[in-house]
Amino acid sequence: MTQRIDWPFKLALLACLAVGVSIVAWLLGHGAALFIAAALWALWFYECLLVASALQPLSVQRTLPMRTMASSDICVRLDIQRQGWLPIMWLRPHDDWEGALALHSQRTPVRSLMLWRRSAVWSYTLLNVPRGVHRVSEVSIEMADAFGFVSVRRRLPLAAEIIVHPKALDLPGCLPMPRHVMAGSRGSGFRRAEWGAVGGIDPYREGDPLARVHWPASLRQGTLYTKSFDPPADRTWLFVPYWTSGGAMEDDASFELVMTLTATALREAGRIGAHVSLALPNRVVMTLGRYDSGLSGADPAVALLDALARCTRQDEAVDLQALLSHVPGESAAILLLGTAIASRQAAWLGSFAGRLHLAMASAAQGNSDVQDAVAWLAERGAQVCWIHEPRDLTLLAKGDVHGHRA
Repeated sequence: MTQRIDWPFKLALLACLAVGVSIVAWLLGHGAALFIAAALWALWFYECLLVASALQPLSVQRTLPMRTMASSDICVRLDIQRQGWLPIMWLRPHDDWEGALALHSQRTPVRSLMLWRRSAVWSYTLLNVPRGVHRVSEVSIEMADAFGFVSVRRRLPLAAEIIVHPKALDLPGCLPMPRHVMAGSRGSGFRRAEWGAVGGIDPYREGDPLARVHWPASLRQGTLYTKSFDPPADRTWLFVPYWTSGGAMEDDASFELVMTLTATALREAGRIGAHVSLALPNRVVMTLGRYDSGLSGADPAVALLDALARCTRQDEAVDLQALLSHVPGESAAILLLGTAIASRQAAWLGSFAGRLHLAMASAAQGNSDVQDAVAWLAERGAQVCWIHEPRDLTLLAKGDVHGHRA
């Protein structure tokens, strides 16, 4: 804990002023001067009590959510408790947030601990929190008198962070199914014949269908086990959010649009039970696998959303050439959500055009190079959609190759 120590000088200055006035009042014997001297000594004693109360041990606990979604409002709560017997009258807490939330933390009102209470709760709300990882390093508490003459500021190293996921919209049907998969399988789950080969067994969980129970293993172990299946080729997706660091046709709005599109596609993948892999810059491909959002326990998509929250425009773009070199020829469908694409990247994607779905931010639509690259991929069978707003992602599922909004 650190503190600002300008109060000793101010107390000494006030004491010197009181001594000087007292000497003058004693020499003159004037009643008004004696009254002023007494008032100055009373003020000095009051300031000494304030400093003594401010230097008492303090206990502070911060309560805030660990994760939330972009554009949400979050409430931060500080529980402040004094350990000594002297009351603290004027208290100004201040959370030292880093980056985008620094401005919010400056809008904090003055609060006071009640004289008869040993603790107080101070809370404030951060409005429209942007996507990202926001850290708060410490809390500073300033205690001042009613006149603002003497103040003591103390800093407590109370670090925390909030992971703000990109906003995921509820857009049923926005994730296009591969062309060779019947549309009737959407929404009602996968048929038994549509699963891949049995890859192992898992302990039975409430809600698992009896058709998936592995009876031989269950009889051997004396408890129920269910079959786990390897993903079939037509049920897997590779999501690739793509942007170029510092690209001329890229802005913050387009970048955040790509983050929202990716989160929305992840949400839809969870709804239909698809296998998902997510490729991010400077990171290995993160595999989510099939999951059912209705099952109890932690949502397995949280790790992917956390990774999206940590992405910034300064990150290097995904190395498409290296990524595609490890993608088997007949495996997952590819959903590339990008802010721009050049002819070189399009050439790498050309051999995958038959199972490529391309969602491009509309801000790059006026760039002739991007237009040529997108048109070249569309001629080879890629499904292309220009995205003006997140809901335009549904145009891909409708097969609108030239989808756009008027």
